[in-house]
Amino acid sequence: ENTFDKDYNDVEFLHKELVRLTEKTCYGLREDEKLTGCVTVKIRYKDFETTTRQEVIDYTALDDELIAKAKDIFNKSYQVGRPVRLIGVRFSQLIPFTMQMSLFDNKVEKLQLYKAVDDIKDRFGSKMVTKAVNSGSKEEAFNFTQHNKKKRPDDKDKKL
Repeated sequence: ENTFDKDYNDVEFLHKELVRLTEKTCYGLREDEKLTGCVTVKIRYKDFETTTRQEVIDYTALDDELIAKAKDIFNKSYQVGRPVRLIGVRFSQLIPFTMQMSLFDNKVEKLQLYKAVDDIKDRFGSKMVTKAVNSGSKEEAFNFTQHNKKKRPDDKDKKL
């Protein structure tokens, strides 16, 4: 969970923070070679009223599934416009990897992909690979892409 230095009611910002926390918690889950069967989202408002909601899911350790579930729970729980002081994500009903998760929809391949990303984070630092949603504004991403776009010989007169 994360306690903010000020209160936020910007849903886009809160979703970004939720993605960041979920991704971090997923990393720890895979590091411990566990699958989760329950996702909990905690929201503490400016007046310190706290809402905690959890949902049981099929066992998984995949970022995309857990992020989607955390956002879904948040959206069901959040009182739109109300300033938030703290947001948190927790996984429970943990089982070891040796137990089988649902193997549909290329989940084994996705798990291998996320583990490879985890290895990169271990080797080069956790900030080297992040979800696009947490990488800055769309304008910053556009400027970065345009700046780093390679020009081909026939692009001499084209503006980027």
